Amino acid sequence: MHQSQPGAAAARLQGSGLINLGNTCFMNSVLQCLTHTAPLAELCLSSQSLASSVGEEQRLTDPVAATQVHIRRALTTSGAVQPKWHARHLKLINRRCAIVCPAAASAGSV
Repeated sequence: MHQSQPGAAAARLQGSGLINLGNTCFMNSVLQCLTHTAPLAELCLSSQSLASSVGEEQRLTDPVAATQVHIRRALTTSGAVQPKWHARHLKLINRRCAIVCPAAASAGSV
């Protein structure tokens, strides 16, 4: 008897395509990979909030919370999705990454 793997339900969801918002194809590729990583997709589709901040104002600048919203939208709506938050906040995401994982951030700088 075959048992389904954890994350199998989310992995079967096709999800929406992403609209290129002007030189955002690489960012869209990363978002598609995150969206279709089954354990992450299942976590994002659960009722649990992944936001690291409590207040509404902080939630608007939280890349993790925004990614959860994006993944939910991409997997539960039909038609193309515009990843506007991510496109507008790439510098914020980069700064947050530099704080959390400085080795990775410095490796990417030229």
